[in-house]
Parts: sequence; C-alpha cells; structure tokens
Amino acid sequence: MNDRKLKELFELSRGEQPPTPPMGFDARVVTALRRESRSQAGPLSLWEQLGQLLPRLAVATVMVVGVCVAVDFYASTDAPSLTAGIDQISDQWLFAQNGN
Repeated sequence: MNDRKLKELFELSRGEQPPTPPMGFDARVVTALRRESRSQAGPLSLWEQLGQLLPRLAVATVMVVGVCVAVDFYASTDAPSLTAGIDQISDQWLFAQNGN
C-alpha cells in the first residue's frame, strides 16, 4: 500500500464509531494484569524479602515488649512470688481434702 491509500483509510476510520467492549471486559483486563505481574516477577533478593518481612517482625517485637512490660508490672506489685503462690494453692487443696 502506498501512503495516499493509508491516509484515505485512516480518514475514513476516524468517522466510524468504535466498537463497545463486552460486559466485564475491564475486570478481566485487571485480573490478567495482576496474574501477569505475579508470574513475571523474578526471584526476590534478600533485601526485598527482608523489606516484606520487616512489618511483621516489628509487630511481633512490639507484642513481645508489651508482654514483658506487663509481666514486669505484675511482678513489681504486691503479688506473691511464684513459689509462694503455688504453696498457697497446694495448702488450700490439702485443706479441701481434709474437710477443713
């Protein structure tokens, strides 16, 4: 084809109404793009893996620190020590067995 013929075809096509896509076409395109981005992603480097893992590690660290602070606060109150508490529970169990 020569240039004149191509120009005529393009001029004729400008006046035409574009075809309408079928229902759900946009959702299928987005799904295909997501699938393609996952399948074409190469192996992650060590730094990328650490970057993805860091938020989870931060949350776990905050939870461990929170538990430690709570245990320390509980231990600093006037609560009996672990051995004293166990002795007290066992004494109560023995008294219950004797009927006293």
